[in-house]
Amino acid sequence: MAAAAQGPPRPGEDECRAALRDIWRSRPQVSAPILLRRELERHLGLPQRSLDDVQWVAQLSQAERAAREEQRRAERGGRRRAADGGRDLRAPRPKAARRARPPACGAERGWRELWDTRRFADAAVECGGRRLEVHRAVLAARSPVLMAMFGQEGMREGLAREVVIPNSCPGIVEAMLMYMYVGEIGEGVDCAGLLQLADQYQVAGLPEACAEVLLEELAPETVASTLVTLRDCRHSSPRLEAAYEQVLKCVRRDKALVRAVAEHVDA
Repeated sequence: MAAAAQGPPRPGEDECRAALRDIWRSRPQVSAPILLRRELERHLGLPQRSLDDVQWVAQLSQAERAAREEQRRAERGGRRRAADGGRDLRAPRPKAARRARPPACGAERGWRELWDTRRFADAAVECGGRRLEVHRAVLAARSPVLMAMFGQEGMREGLAREVVIPNSCPGIVEAMLMYMYVGEIGEGVDCAGLLQLADQYQVAGLPEACAEVLLEELAPETVASTLVTLRDCRHSSPRLEAAYEQVLKCVRRDKALVRAVAEHVDA
């Protein structure tokens, strides 16, 4: 008895995946396994229904789509790393390198020396019983609010050359002053509290710099305070508004962040 005729052998997986890529270039909407089988058979010059295992075609197409998506993510990551000087943005920023952008008018080298030595300081800022010697010219150049306070001889701050900040803590106040001199945010600073204080005193560039740090360090432990801070200050500048919207998008995509926000509300 003659053996039954066998159909053409199934093409190799690599050949079929290359054919899928060609098909999707011209017809990206084709996704159903049955339609993909028909297109593969036509593309490879095979008789109809020769690829009888539809499940195999489905698995093959899923694997190829996953590989394409991974390649796209790698390409996007490469472009972002190139724009950021080669740093992998998915990796956490080293804490020792936590620096903010300089204020809009720049920080002269001599101002760092003034911050370190407080030489010729002519005013003071007090908070929580701590007194910090400062230079009125530096603070006035960075903050229109402090400029007005020091410039009005009729105000207590102008006469005594002293500003008392009652609604913050010494560490945050010192971080704000340091930024005014050297354009950096120190390690371990509460950037949510610093953003609120910087917004109150309209310190040039500092609220936006704090928002960048908050976005970079967004985690379930910080998301609630970050949302509240950006919500309250978002109308101060378009960049703060954009940062607030970015956090909302992150929360919508991440169940752990949603849970953290919900637990904060319950508390």
